[in-house]
Amino acid sequence: LECYKADDLIDKLGGQCYVGGKLSAQGWSRWFANVLQEAKISSFDMDLAIALGNKIFAAFQIESEETIHYIDLAVGLAFLCSRSPIEERLMVAFTISDSDSDGFITFEEFKNLIRSVLVILSVCSRLVTKKILALGATIDELATAAAYEGIGALGVSEEDELTLEMLCDLAEDYLKLAALV
Repeated sequence: LECYKADDLIDKLGGQCYVGGKLSAQGWSRWFANVLQEAKISSFDMDLAIALGNKIFAAFQIESEETIHYIDLAVGLAFLCSRSPIEERLMVAFTISDSDSDGFITFEEFKNLIRSVLVILSVCSRLVTKKILALGATIDELATAAAYEGIGALGVSEEDELTLEMLCDLAEDYLKLAALV
């Protein structure tokens, strides 16, 4: 997905959704196959990509349904679009997470954004999976801890809403820290 801009990729995915913001397994497969064909990858890589796509769908799948929530998947996918600068990926993830389109996200939306990114990264990276397993916590627990760490670093509380600017500032600080480690 690195050859796509985040907003272009998410726009294409949004067309596959149905009422209730859910995406069926069929819709996901159709969309993912089109994305892979547009990327013009080899048949060997195509098989690997389809297997990865199936793992991504399974990671977000709603229990006892053959569907996933569009928002959860789209937020995570935005971070795989390395062609887009981090600010654009954050803007796409923030916009999708902002359920009432008021320019703010709640603590719960922030936590879900982090969870979606962690799910995608854990499915797509063995290194991330190993790091998560080494911590001995679930993705939900890590997302909650990261969300609390984030609001603490921003000096706000669970009741306060976050802006895109705050999210970008936070990401910039964490990226600088990650570069030092």
